Amino acid sequence: ADATEAPTDGAPKVDESQTQQENLQLELYRNDRCAFSVTKTEYNEHLGLQVHVLCENNSDNTLLFTWNNTAVCGYMYEPYWAEEVAAGKKVNSTLDFDTYELEKMGITSVDEIFFTLSVIDAENFLDAPLVNQGFRIYPTGKTANQVVYPEYVHKNGETVIAENDVLTFIIESVEDEVSEFYTLNCYLANHTGKNLMVSWDSVSVNGFMVDPFWATSVAAGMQAFTQVNFLRSDLEAQGIEDVSEIEFTILAYDDDNWDADYLLSETYTFNP
Repeated sequence: ADATEAPTDGAPKVDESQTQQENLQLELYRNDRCAFSVTKTEYNEHLGLQVHVLCENNSDNTLLFTWNNTAVCGYMYEPYWAEEVAAGKKVNSTLDFDTYELEKMGITSVDEIFFTLSVIDAENFLDAPLVNQGFRIYPTGKTANQVVYPEYVHKNGETVIAENDVLTFIIESVEDEVSEFYTLNCYLANHTGKNLMVSWDSVSVNGFMVDPFWATSVAAGMQAFTQVNFLRSDLEAQGIEDVSEIEFTILAYDDDNWDADYLLSETYTFNP
């Protein structure tokens, strides 16, 4: 796997000197307290792409290694990975990238994975992270200049809710079959150079307040597919059988600076 470090603002930083090698132990980060390496990438018929990593703890405290703001070829993807490593120990670990899930995003080849490596002192969660740095790895050996992000494919019947300098928000479809959820399938694109947290506030359905408790993060310049789920029981509690109107305020703010002003705070209406 070829890799190159990238700044956390999402702009690629190309290192043409690095080439793809089998079983390459690529050390991405090291300081006097911890180190992180990608040892190899490989495809598994059942699990998809697997990224094998080595986490090293050279400190006196237990450390927690995680990936945040992970994106594959420009689309957010959550590998649900974390490793807790005791003081003075190491661990080999694996992150899985499901091929089926990626194909639904239009990604047929995992040419690039972007992530922010976070390492924190597990015994002092309130302390600043020991590491909070963005990286890109290239499992197929392509460089940043060779990677092409799949373009978003518009869907018949979609509703463009917001399209501005901050973000694009599209409701692609509604899942209204008999289930415990009433689901909106959505697409987002972050047009800023900041990592965004996007949420809904003051949500009403048919004029009644119903909160889906939804939020998602979208890294700088990246895109995301997400679902906004309303509990059917919450709708029924308000006497709602058929949804005719959903009103909500989209809030978007810098996920790395929660004290900053909202980049977007606008109210929208969706009529299914």
